[in-house]
Amino acid sequence: MDGHHVYLDGCVKKAPEKDAWFSCPGFLYGAGLFETIRVERGQPLFLEEHQDRLALSCQTLNWPPPSTSLAEAVALVIEANRVKEGRVRLNYFQGKEGFHLLITAEEGLPYREEDYHKGCRALILPWPRNQRSPLVKLKTMNYLENYWALQKVKEERAGEGLFLNLAGRWAEGTRSNIFMVKKDVLYTPQEDEGLLPGLMRRRVIRLALRL
Repeated sequence: MDGHHVYLDGCVKKAPEKDAWFSCPGFLYGAGLFETIRVERGQPLFLEEHQDRLALSCQTLNWPPPSTSLAEAVALVIEANRVKEGRVRLNYFQGKEGFHLLITAEEGLPYREEDYHKGCRALILPWPRNQRSPLVKLKTMNYLENYWALQKVKEERAGEGLFLNLAGRWAEGTRSNIFMVKKDVLYTPQEDEGLLPGLMRRRVIRLALRL
């Protein structure tokens, strides 16, 4: 057989010569960033803040930022999928040559309306979050630890899993930041405790300061 071939799902197939997804660092090593953007009434929420975080993460990794107009691309994907209440997933990852931008959109949200009123049970995860990791403050495609934790959460029929850090202090949830109210005071772990400083976390802190 001539050219580069791979084994995939029972068959040996000829691989594309350039930028095959299975030969790029984004697939092989999780060398990518992502943003999940909520959509309400067909409009993406806090899009500018998501763009700013992505650009800052690119700067940290010494990557070139996306050259595409993200606002225009996101709007096109939302319209094409007819999403009214759902989410957009923005993926920016390293290819074999250069970088790729993949944007998807789907209807539906991970939490139900009743979850906000009744709450849910949270599981303390059995392994710690490493607050010393240089990646902990970046929203990267190295997401297997969180994905695995979510599977354990589902097995225990809980709604969320909570990470402690190496020092045994609260860090974050698998897909959320942690807040606690005690005697009318709002508490949340500091950023150096090993958490992704979420955009909603920042908004909650701003609103709390006004109160």
